[in-house]
Amino acid sequence: MNIFNPSCTHTTMNGPLQSLDTTINWDRFFSFIDPISAVAENRLAETTPPVFRTLSKRSRRRFRTYLLSHIKALFLQHLYALTDEELEYQITERLSFRQFTMYNPYNHPPGLAVIKLLKDTLTKMELLEPLYREFQNILDQQHHHRELKHINIPSRNEPEQTPEEKNCLFPDSELAHTLLDDLRGIEIGGSAHNSFHLPHCLNIDYCGDDDTIFKKAEIEMCGSAMKVDIVSEGDDLPFKDNTLDYVISSHVIEHYFDPIKALKEWNRVIKPGGYIFTIAPHVDRVPEEHRSITPLETFIERHRTGIRTPEDDEAAGGPRGHHSVFNLDNFLELCDYLNYQVTATEDPDKKVGNGFTVVVQKQQ
Repeated sequence: MNIFNPSCTHTTMNGPLQSLDTTINWDRFFSFIDPISAVAENRLAETTPPVFRTLSKRSRRRFRTYLLSHIKALFLQHLYALTDEELEYQITERLSFRQFTMYNPYNHPPGLAVIKLLKDTLTKMELLEPLYREFQNILDQQHHHRELKHINIPSRNEPEQTPEEKNCLFPDSELAHTLLDDLRGIEIGGSAHNSFHLPHCLNIDYCGDDDTIFKKAEIEMCGSAMKVDIVSEGDDLPFKDNTLDYVISSHVIEHYFDPIKALKEWNRVIKPGGYIFTIAPHVDRVPEEHRSITPLETFIERHRTGIRTPEDDEAAGGPRGHHSVFNLDNFLELCDYLNYQVTATEDPDKKVGNGFTVVVQKQQ
């Protein structure tokens, strides 16, 4: 039995797409997957995107399964002649597409950022064109794709994007736009590939040049880095009390050794009725995270003593690494401890997709 065949676990998908899926021997694509795995396991391979080097820390079998789900996504893209953006959207919206790519609650749908990184990696390894030829060989031998071509795949009919928006690898947050578009605030550690595109928002970062590991990653992923408007540590802001409408961040709070200090600082600078809008990675959706969630008692002790050791930094992957490990429950527990009023949550978040969103509103 082919353990990678999604028909072994998904029984609700039917029709020509399922028929095509069950007739393909997906093992044949390991000739494309295994070279990526081999390079990813070599930590000195500079041409391999960091996400693949990190994911390769998982067991080889799980990593191969992860890559296969994205190979299958590229197959759907080839079949229906979809853009990268259309592919991500259809996987998100179509049950049959999600099941075809082996989506389940523990394996989130292939996202735009990793799809682009995979194609870039295959191109550098001169494997992308052979992969497409293999796709076409399969379709030439099958009759199912004739039916599939008649399935209506609607587009989103979105307006023309600005150059900045085209470089953004992650979609905007509808929740953020609904709450914050008419307000004025700041983003902590904003990035070009994950911009919120809020109209009245200043970007706060601890460094003003592009020589940090984070800015270099932005440039590598989308060709540019978001402008830094104000240089400041995110947990020590140069604003008076009650002066901003919101503080927003995505994949930032986990980098703070003392997240209580950061949240208190964000709460200090927003007006009564203002918002703290936070997206944080969920421990169960970060493949390289092998630590347990950080207990509330640890957060309290860090804030009380301020004691931070070299071992703490090493465990986090560096001084600005992931010091805190979250899921939605322990983040809500932290908000409850601080007596913060949570007005909205998303789990998973609808922006990056591997985390959760928590919106806190400052009490009047």
